[in-house]
Amino acid sequence: MNYRNFLNEVKMNNVSGAYLFMGIECYLMDKTLDALINNYLDSNQRLMNLADLKYSENLIKDIKANITMLPLMAEKKITVVRKANESIKTLNDDDLLGELEKMSDASIIIFMDEDDSIKKTLKFYKYFKKTGRIVNFDKEKIEDLVKWTARKFNELGIEAGFAESRFLIDRLGFYSDESVNMYSLESEVEKLASYIGKGRLTRGAIENVVKENTIDNIFAMIDAINNKKTAAALNEYEKLLRNDEADIKTSYMIFRNVRLLLELKICDIEKKSEVEKKDLLKISPYEYKKLSSLAHSYNYKFLLKFMNELKDLDISLKNTSKDSTMMIKNLIYKMTE
Repeated sequence: MNYRNFLNEVKMNNVSGAYLFMGIECYLMDKTLDALINNYLDSNQRLMNLADLKYSENLIKDIKANITMLPLMAEKKITVVRKANESIKTLNDDDLLGELEKMSDASIIIFMDEDDSIKKTLKFYKYFKKTGRIVNFDKEKIEDLVKWTARKFNELGIEAGFAESRFLIDRLGFYSDESVNMYSLESEVEKLASYIGKGRLTRGAIENVVKENTIDNIFAMIDAINNKKTAAALNEYEKLLRNDEADIKTSYMIFRNVRLLLELKICDIEKKSEVEKKDLLKISPYEYKKLSSLAHSYNYKFLLKFMNELKDLDISLKNTSKDSTMMIKNLIYKMTE
């Protein structure tokens, strides 16, 4: 179920029982939860009718106590279990799932998997899959996100066109960097609005205020090295230098992605399923999609050699006073010769 479908159910007062919120877009998850709470409980009703739970030794006991409790002077009793993925060993319990099936229509419980990491093989996940009560929070489609961004600027008194909004989204690396979400985007919108004061958003203002995301440069550099394109790899590295990225961070980002590509390659050799790969790598769906689309073009021996060279580079960067920029350039020359 898409979060928009769930919000429609909220508007029609059609929500009861247990739901599992899953996805990487925590902004949408939080806003949807707020909409649910605001729809059923006013500020005076929340003290007795809203329970916000996290992992504890008594989590199952607390859940059962809250979902069996009738609302007091309110239409619904709402229980929220945050970071459900961190409590999954406790929650993956037949007795608890049985209690969820018996819940009153006057009670709602929301389990929040903010990291989108609960395994699909667990009975806890399968229970919600069977009941059709999984609410997905993926990153917004680009056309919807552009409209949202322009609207946020307009709310702050800044005129923003779709082209400028799209440029900001791309500069942040919204769809290539798992750490960038709508909270990040909202923060940059507010900084830009403060910088501009009044008037129209321009590309120049964005370039002055917003630091360009470098994850795409990392992918492009690794790809160029794989294809023995020395000049292209050096060009991507120069972009990182112009963006003031520290060489130690650049080295780490290259190493991390090469390691993930190597792990994917090993999974392919061992004929692991898509579910097994995702469980092993523990990365966001977007990052997994990006890396898996690239992995087929890489040779196992090349990735293994590259990773070993990067390990040596890391040791050198941390234990020598030599020019770090030259060391990385020498690595590019060595791997593309």
